[in-house]
Amino acid sequence: MFLQNLKKFFLFFRKILRIFIRIQKQKIQWNLPGEKLLENLSVAITCLEAIGTPQEWIQEGIHSFKSSNKRLDLQNGKYSVINDTYNANYESMISSLEVADQLADGKEFYAVLGDMKELGEYSKEFHKKLGKKCSEFQNLKGLYTFGTDAFWIQEEFVKRTSSPRFSEHFPGTQEGLSELIHKFLQTIPEGSIVLAKASRGIQLERFVEALPV
Repeated sequence: MFLQNLKKFFLFFRKILRIFIRIQKQKIQWNLPGEKLLENLSVAITCLEAIGTPQEWIQEGIHSFKSSNKRLDLQNGKYSVINDTYNANYESMISSLEVADQLADGKEFYAVLGDMKELGEYSKEFHKKLGKKCSEFQNLKGLYTFGTDAFWIQEEFVKRTSSPRFSEHFPGTQEGLSELIHKFLQTIPEGSIVLAKASRGIQLERFVEALPV
């Protein structure tokens, strides 16, 4: 299968993460993080090869492809931020945490998570369930939560972790956002990998936009 021949590796240059894959002995930069997306890419390439698509077209498409705004958008500045603030549910939260963990490649990473909307009476259950899951990522050193129901993520994380891992919750107000940004910049070292994810209504992209480039 093509997937077995898809060789991916990670390179760091001046704290900027770049991901490359090899196809037909050509090294091509890939602009999206995460193994699951690479698996999807491998299937797409297999189909394109099966119908005779020229390799040059395939390679150019891979090199030029970029994520939609605020969907697993890897932004490199003083922090390597996975801006996934367009939407969120329990499954996509887990998937994005896995991506951040993979990019950290055995090193520490951080997450800023906001409310998952439209859960109704199940909101507390799923936010607490996510907090438990967050605690299972051993390289997740710090977790900030923002909003209302996201408090249960932080509460469950705190129950299941200990120092030096840390967590703090901030209310989903303008003041809470300002406090979150201030605390983050005071605490998180530059060069860190950071996941920012929440449902659209939380507007967590405001946090990402406040980070230094």
